[in-house]
Amino acid sequence: MKKKFLSLMMAAAVVATTSVSAFAAESNSNVTMPKEANIKETDDQTPTQDVYITGHVQDEQGEMPTASFKVTVPTAANFTVTNAGVVVGPELEVKNEGTQGIEVYATEFTKTTGGDLKVVKSTGLANAPRTSVALKLVVNGNDVAHLGAGGDENGVFKSGELTEKTPGGEKLLTLGAGANEAKTRKIKLEGTAGKGTTHVDKAVSDTFKLVLKIKKAPANSQ
Repeated sequence: MKKKFLSLMMAAAVVATTSVSAFAAESNSNVTMPKEANIKETDDQTPTQDVYITGHVQDEQGEMPTASFKVTVPTAANFTVTNAGVVVGPELEVKNEGTQGIEVYATEFTKTTGGDLKVVKSTGLANAPRTSVALKLVVNGNDVAHLGAGGDENGVFKSGELTEKTPGGEKLLTLGAGANEAKTRKIKLEGTAGKGTTHVDKAVSDTFKLVLKIKKAPANSQ
């Protein structure tokens, strides 16, 4: 089972967002057409054209032969806590153009800098300053993972209490094969800031790393 890990750097300052394509995929079913006519001889000729056809045989579980992923995910993003205490987070689009369906998991979340910004459990915000935030990943309106870093709890968790982790990470979404037509879904980073009265007299910036795991989806889920 092929897996690929990609790291997403999240900062509380403006960071350029780019994307990475994880290798080219060999087609299992789609037909490749040229962008323009490729037979242009005069009609008193009898031109020929080679058409290369690749055959595949599924195994007993319905799995196709191993192929390369062709997945695009963001590699950097940012969120902001406003002076009104509102957390403004990004939408992270995942695009699959490969021949296999994929599953996307969040496996790690860590703080990489030493500032005052902390990602904490959602129940610890009543008296906390705005430099303490609760963050979660949301897909189609559903909370799919909760994050913690820089405080007592670190990593990717099942709930906002930040007490339970799933071995192998929290599953965020599934995308079908996209070789014929690219498949996309968005992961939204949402959050809540501390409600305490402590003033933040100096702006704060920190960077966090979120690791996403890309895994081939089982044949019966595609």
